[in-house]
Amino acid sequence: MLLSYERFGAIALPIYDPSEPVGASGTRASYLDLPAGGAYRGYGVEQAPQGARVLRRTGTMLGASLVEVDVAFAALCAARGTVQPLYARRPDGSVVWTMAELSSVDALREPRALFRGCPEVALDVDTEFVLYDPPWRGSAHGDGWTFDAGYHFDAGLVFDEQTGDVFNLSASSMTIFSLVNAGNATILDPIFEVRASTVGISQVSIRTIGPDGSDQARLLYTGAIFPGHTLRIDAGRQAVETNDTGAYVGDYAHFTLDAGHLIPGWLQLDPGTTVVEVTITSTTDAILTAIYSDGWA
Repeated sequence: MLLSYERFGAIALPIYDPSEPVGASGTRASYLDLPAGGAYRGYGVEQAPQGARVLRRTGTMLGASLVEVDVAFAALCAARGTVQPLYARRPDGSVVWTMAELSSVDALREPRALFRGCPEVALDVDTEFVLYDPPWRGSAHGDGWTFDAGYHFDAGLVFDEQTGDVFNLSASSMTIFSLVNAGNATILDPIFEVRASTVGISQVSIRTIGPDGSDQARLLYTGAIFPGHTLRIDAGRQAVETNDTGAYVGDYAHFTLDAGHLIPGWLQLDPGTTVVEVTITSTTDAILTAIYSDGWA
């Protein structure tokens, strides 16, 4: 995937005359040498997961004066060692992001005039990021708000409700719906929220079927969801929580990976369409919200 890196959190990156790598490095090694020769591959014939990768880029920072360049460079240096969303733009204009640590910031040489007779000051800046949370996130599903150039609001602050895709859950029969990952990489951190209406829920059963028709997740929650309250299953944090007391509190005691659960994590959305089957024990319909973004490698 071709990318142009633009922002680290609210800080604009030097984007003039950039030199920036693209690709999909960081494959996690899984080989064990065998006594008779050859090696054992821990992932079998499955695609190996992506580990942390280091991204080094160079760009030129421009300013109307040396003071302006100094202020911008100081802001970037102050962000060293922090973890924030790293935003990039695809050739079609869409924005993707991933969590990253800014590990180093260096000026490669003294500030200079951009070219003879030009008042603008230029500073070549080398930055290094550690991308530890693959894949890149694309379009957020649901009716969230997006302003300006598609990913930032005024000074670059994220402004997205991330409401997710909303489905009505029948109290009288199984509810079947589809979730689409329009990217090319598997999403491992979707969030499912089940909200009871005027009557509580005593059990929630979730089954997912991948785009290839294979069984994936089987989740079972047997705790009580009181009227008007929510059960949240966060696959990325592997957290199951309810807000029956106001704040969200963990409730692992009533949660299990049921028989037939065949994936390493709790939930995953492969590229394409995943079918979700949900059954609730209640006398009144409920609401399920699926929160996720398309995944890109």
